[in-house]
Amino acid sequence: MDALRGDADLNGIGAAFAGRELKQQLVNRLKIVAYSKANPAVTKADVVPPVVIVGHGRTGTTILHDLMAQDPATRVPLTWEVERPYPPPETATYDTDPRIDAVDMRLAAIGQVMPELQGMHPMGARLAQECVCITNADFRSTLFGTEYRVPSYMTWLLDTADMAPAYRWHRQFLQHLQARHPAHRWVLKSPGHIWSLGELLAEYPEALLIQTHRDPRAPAR
Repeated sequence: MDALRGDADLNGIGAAFAGRELKQQLVNRLKIVAYSKANPAVTKADVVPPVVIVGHGRTGTTILHDLMAQDPATRVPLTWEVERPYPPPETATYDTDPRIDAVDMRLAAIGQVMPELQGMHPMGARLAQECVCITNADFRSTLFGTEYRVPSYMTWLLDTADMAPAYRWHRQFLQHLQARHPAHRWVLKSPGHIWSLGELLAEYPEALLIQTHRDPRAPAR
């Protein structure tokens, strides 16, 4: 909040967007925590060691994530269930959940305001979502630095923030998503992981990491 006030210089639309986003993250977190307390077996469930794509941005991480999502033996967090995780998605209605249309409508509205965004990064309720959209509910996420001009926050995040709580929350979030729709093996992705590999591997010591590479001059052209 301090960085948004002091660094971002938001206009009215930006301030409304930021306020809505922060409120939604808090609501999501409170609901997941309440569900976990009411159903303690959820947080005791195993999370099979995940596959985690950790390459830098613009190195093909998104297309690789979407490609690996086609394997029926794996599961990726989809945008709709990350944005609206409560109640936990259920197998019987996983492809028809009304939250899918609601999230698609929200993304379409964003596309009207920022039409160039879809060309930079495909958006859709049924598309795979990044882990930064999970850890932002712990308010430790590089996503905030891509959405807003918040250099003081990014300095704190990359230089001094303890990321261990973010990854504990990350595990709890996956446990919540798989509570009623079991996952054999998660395939996860975020360029932000590259800054906190120690904390990632402390939480998931048997995770399989995939780092994509690309000549940095190519996306800079």
